Amino acid sequence: MTIEYVRKPRAAGETKWNYWKLYKLALEGIISFTSLPLKIWSYVGASVALGAFLYGIFLVVKTLVYGVETPGYASLMVVLLLMSGLILLCLGVIGEYLSRIFVEVKQRPLYHVMNTIGLNTKNDKD
Repeated sequence: MTIEYVRKPRAAGETKWNYWKLYKLALEGIISFTSLPLKIWSYVGASVALGAFLYGIFLVVKTLVYGVETPGYASLMVVLLLMSGLILLCLGVIGEYLSRIFVEVKQRPLYHVMNTIGLNTKNDKD
């Protein structure tokens, strides 16, 4: 079901925001209030390292059963994938530390109290 409407023209004229500015604003909003992208890289690194470990087991079994097809390929691939995964995991952990330092440096209050009921504070009048 569609609802048709007539869009009124913008009151302030043409927008000055292009797609690049909107992208930067969205990225700033995501990065400023969450450390999820850093956690994602930790998970990606752990997944790649686990995948490399499983791939290494597969290659060992394959080599024992079928023999060596290309000498050095299996060990090179396993070491390359494992090290890449560990590097990504370490970068994610370092990023997590930096994220927590950044949150502490901002010194934002934990809570914002709009009003209180039944408490004697400086702003309450008896």
